[in-house]
Amino acid sequence: MGRYDPLTVTTHANIEPERRIGDDVGSPPGDREFRPDVQGLRAVAVLLVIAYHFNVPGISGGYVGVDVFFVISGFVITGLLLRERSARRATSLVGFYARRARRILPAASLVIVVTVLASYHWLGFVRGGAVAIDGKWASVFLSNLHSIQVGNSYFGAQEAVSPLLHFWSLSVEEQFYLVFPILFALLAARTTALRFRSVIVGVLLVTIIASLATSILQTASSPVTAYFSPFTRAWELALGALVAVSAPLLRRLTPAVATALSWIGLAMIAGAALGFTSTTPYPGVAVVLPVVGAGIVIAAGLVAPRFGAEIILGLRASRVIGDLSFSLYLWHFPVYVIARQVNYAPLRLGQRAVLIVLTFVLAFATYYLIENPIRHSSALRRRQATSIAMGLALIALCLGVCSFMIGIHGSSTRPVAGPASVGLVHLGVELRQATALNDLPEVLLPPMPGTPDLHPTSMPDRCFIGNGFASGYRATTLPRCTFGDTNATKTMVLAGDSTATMWSAALDRFARRHHYRLVILTKYACPPWVSSDVTLLEGPSSRCAGFHAFMVHRIREMRPAVTIFAGMVNNPKIVRTPSGVIGFPATLRELDGAAGTSILLGAIPRLSSGPRAEATTAECLARHQSTIQSCGIARSRAIRNLGPGVAGLEQVAVANGVAVVGVMDLFCTPTTCPPVVAHRVVYQNAFHMNVAYSTYLGDALGQVLVPVINAGTR
Repeated sequence: MGRYDPLTVTTHANIEPERRIGDDVGSPPGDREFRPDVQGLRAVAVLLVIAYHFNVPGISGGYVGVDVFFVISGFVITGLLLRERSARRATSLVGFYARRARRILPAASLVIVVTVLASYHWLGFVRGGAVAIDGKWASVFLSNLHSIQVGNSYFGAQEAVSPLLHFWSLSVEEQFYLVFPILFALLAARTTALRFRSVIVGVLLVTIIASLATSILQTASSPVTAYFSPFTRAWELALGALVAVSAPLLRRLTPAVATALSWIGLAMIAGAALGFTSTTPYPGVAVVLPVVGAGIVIAAGLVAPRFGAEIILGLRASRVIGDLSFSLYLWHFPVYVIARQVNYAPLRLGQRAVLIVLTFVLAFATYYLIENPIRHSSALRRRQATSIAMGLALIALCLGVCSFMIGIHGSSTRPVAGPASVGLVHLGVELRQATALNDLPEVLLPPMPGTPDLHPTSMPDRCFIGNGFASGYRATTLPRCTFGDTNATKTMVLAGDSTATMWSAALDRFARRHHYRLVILTKYACPPWVSSDVTLLEGPSSRCAGFHAFMVHRIREMRPAVTIFAGMVNNPKIVRTPSGVIGFPATLRELDGAAGTSILLGAIPRLSSGPRAEATTAECLARHQSTIQSCGIARSRAIRNLGPGVAGLEQVAVANGVAVVGVMDLFCTPTTCPPVVAHRVVYQNAFHMNVAYSTYLGDALGQVLVPVINAGTR
């Protein structure tokens, strides 16, 4: 582009029309054609995100870079629309979407396809299948809605993070691009030129207020939805759009004021990046700091002050990284996530440095070989319909590749021979045979790749709290759901956390055979012995106190014949205090004998804290199809992995009149705990069993429980 003087304001009157409304011009009429500060701000945004994901020390809030991108996108897209309207007195929606197709889809499609293929190659077909499903959603720019649907947590999750999770932000932007240009065109067509600017400002202000309010409220009630929702993020893009629409007014700022504002805005972004952490309620109120900061930087740049933040943002290095920002953002996350999941253990500093270099290499190649040639193709720019057709073809290609990979790696769905559930003697035989099994059986329950769950599909999700991790995570009450023999006069209650939920299938079978109504009162990460000072993955567990009060009330109300307690003691996602065990007697005192015969189900074997704790057992089996015992564990080691807390809890239970029922023999021979038994994958992850195996244990568990229940009812 040649030498550029940041103090020279280039007006739209002396730029060629095609250049003025082309892909590279995203500033409003009257502003400089190229904004080096905006390009540098892109560099800041992408470097913050990369630093956060690669665990660079000190950048604990680097995820705010995504919010900076949103503001930039709102400004650039609105500037482009305003320039087009100024030049042609019209808005070409076909032209707009053709430009988006050339700009976004080639690089995004490449990354999706490569990531899916790489996941199958390095992570196995189970993990690859999950990534391919994510790829299909990302291909049609609905990744954020998919994340809400499955309950992905950006800051932490029970299962392995998807290398395509970062496409959620691209989906939000594309959803904005789908709606805003149409709204812009409708308002432009129905208002005079004099009234248009005031009308669009009014619409943007209403959007900002409504969206920010939604963000604040939803962050408190449903943080995962708030993080990914286009309704909570719309105000960030709208703020950028408001800066572009308000450019004539903002250009009246004095250079001194603009200089101060530009540095203040940059400081706000830096403060958020350095001060926020993964525990900061986000987006909520906190997001105002980086978003307003980015808006201030862009607004101040309209004046182009000599000593403003553009001194840093306009450096050549900043502008080069800004050019690469889209490709850098696309590549960095799959590069890091796949390497992290292949490596199992946290990546060392040197390894992370190599991966960052690899990210830049891929970004350079993508930018110069894919992005630029297609974006600036004269043939495509002359034929807008061809650009749109190319975009649709790329979307179809991504969907086709993902579907093909899922199809060729699907497993057999033939029914498993043998009984649906077995007694203790038969189970012992199956366990001994399972320890001699080295090759992965061709027929498995659940089929691989499959969707793991903690309860049968016959039990609705609404009857459990937090199985989707997001939905209901803060809930404290459950609907009245009854399982087992619903006409029985005796009631059995299962109470606890997700490790209690996993027994629901086995107890449902037991309750039907022995004529109990089964009521399940469980909530993720809220075992019956925690107290309010326990810290959970997403903040203080005061939510457990409300659930415990509800659980005690329901049990006292029902006065069941049997209450079975189960829950984690050594959960790596929970920082426990001694009051964790002390809290169990307190719960029993509150029940005041209303629980009937009380039973504590012992802990199941816990897999090691290495690779099998990082991934699902199905993923481990997929990687070790000829050596599947490496996905199991020696019984002695499994007991050591449980830690001393389990024995302490059992002692407390016995001292308070609660019978302890050990379950280790339902999973292990005297020496080994195999990963596959009777064609059933035993474990979902390191400390949960699969619903298929839970169902299989129904009769055996019944043989263990009946003597204890009979003894308690005498």
